[in-house]
Amino acid sequence: MVIMKQQIILFLSFTCSIYGTLGQQQNNPLESDEAVKMLHEFYTKYMTETTANPYKIMELEKKYATDSLIRKIEDLRVDYRLSYDPFINAQDCSAEWLKTLTIIKNPYKENLYYVSYFTFYEESYNTVTLIVTKEEEGYKISGLPSLDKI
Repeated sequence: MVIMKQQIILFLSFTCSIYGTLGQQQNNPLESDEAVKMLHEFYTKYMTETTANPYKIMELEKKYATDSLIRKIEDLRVDYRLSYDPFINAQDCSAEWLKTLTIIKNPYKENLYYVSYFTFYEESYNTVTLIVTKEEEGYKISGLPSLDKI
């Protein structure tokens, strides 16, 4: 219980520090909102549709992620270096996580976003760092910095 409280305090401190600096952002807020909307749509579909049908993952990845990111993930899976889903930083997902889904744009690094949610079975927050870029057809997830460490 103490660990959970510490994690919640840490998450809230992080969130407050990010939100506290949002007013200093120099980026176009309209563009930022479109990227956040895309991420929210992606994670909503990802956490609901793939729970019922795991084969939807590839369809959603193709729609919301760049081809180069998809190839990078596939290469890591083929080599057995990736044993979890990098979009959720877990092996399984739950639609229950949507209740606590938070998406925050990094105010200092352009195109960097944090997606957090509470995992009830681990009783902790899970945060995924993403790079989002604007493509011809709209915003897409183009990077997962955690993959660079593998």
